[in-house]
Amino acid sequence: MAILIKNIVQLEANEQTKSKMPYKDIEQRRKKDREYHQRPEIKQRQKEYNKRKYHKCIDCDKLIVPNAKRCNSCYIKDRQKKGYTLLEKHKKILSKRMKINNPMKNPKIANKVRELNIKNGGYEKNRVRMLNGGAMKARMNNNFAPNKPERVVLGIIKDKSLNFVYTGGGSKWLKGDSQYFNPDFTNYVDKLIIEVFGKYWHSNYDKKDKERIETYKKYGYRTLIIWDFEIKNKEEIIKKILSFVRGNIKDEQTKSN
Repeated sequence: MAILIKNIVQLEANEQTKSKMPYKDIEQRRKKDREYHQRPEIKQRQKEYNKRKYHKCIDCDKLIVPNAKRCNSCYIKDRQKKGYTLLEKHKKILSKRMKINNPMKNPKIANKVRELNIKNGGYEKNRVRMLNGGAMKARMNNNFAPNKPERVVLGIIKDKSLNFVYTGGGSKWLKGDSQYFNPDFTNYVDKLIIEVFGKYWHSNYDKKDKERIETYKKYGYRTLIIWDFEIKNKEEIIKKILSFVRGNIKDEQTKSN
């Protein structure tokens, strides 16, 4: 009985929605669709699709290759709904594939992109954007994970069992005169900070960088700056960090050339 009442209510609701729908608009839309599919270029495209035996994705109307059920985006969404995650071995395979097939490794494409960026002022715009808070947004989108040079330093800290903690994800902030600063690695016991600087962003060692070091000094911290170009020589970095921990390196000796 309850099912019968439910069906009657549903039928009445459907009739009401049908009566509300503008019939003329639907007819006009159907007419336009017919006209569109009668166009010669559309017919030709449809023939090509039929030859390749393309069919529609089961979740959306996107045309896909014969053996697939879903398009890439719908497949990923479906996997996420089911709780599947990408395995580490698959991540490695994809990263290797991208390293081989990366278009930016083609010198012609790379030079063309570089020339366009210089012509349109893309590099300078990006630099200004990142200095005005874009770098923090980029780190937030990366879930505050350490970058490549920071990962190298983190590996050294773990290998040598040093008392440094990664704080570059925003867990520690120190207030300066004009803004707050977030150190990359902090040793709370010995009051030490390690900063990993990139040559691109910190090449001039400007007022902001000086204020950063002065702010850390104000709170009683000594600071070591490691530059991204120094990371290649891991042994030298290890010596530098160990001598800094022992107190043989002062703040004034950490500045770049």
